[in-house]
Amino acid sequence: MFLSAMLADPSAGFAQSAPSALHATIEGSGKISATGQGSAVVRATVAGIGGTPLAAGTAVRATILSGDARFASGSASADLTAGDGGAVELPLLPGTKSGPLVVRLDAPRPVNSISR
Repeated sequence: MFLSAMLADPSAGFAQSAPSALHATIEGSGKISATGQGSAVVRATVAGIGGTPLAAGTAVRATILSGDARFASGSASADLTAGDGGAVELPLLPGTKSGPLVVRLDAPRPVNSISR
């Protein structure tokens, strides 16, 4: 499986998509074994407008749009929290079909600056 991220406009809530509003960088090779066994944690760094990382504690919703995987909770979506520097961990349970895995990341509030 290969992971890509689609990001949504935080000012529009979780409903509308505007891929230019956020930016995610997937760490590592982005390859996950499609054995249907075990788990994988994919790490990403998420930034707002202008490349400013999400503030630690920012709520992030991850939703699997396509691909044979689910989150460790067993569902196709997970509510996560950004860590330092906008770091987000996606706990995945891979399926048995290889191919692209597309995950949408949404932040429910504006993320164009770091709040302290």
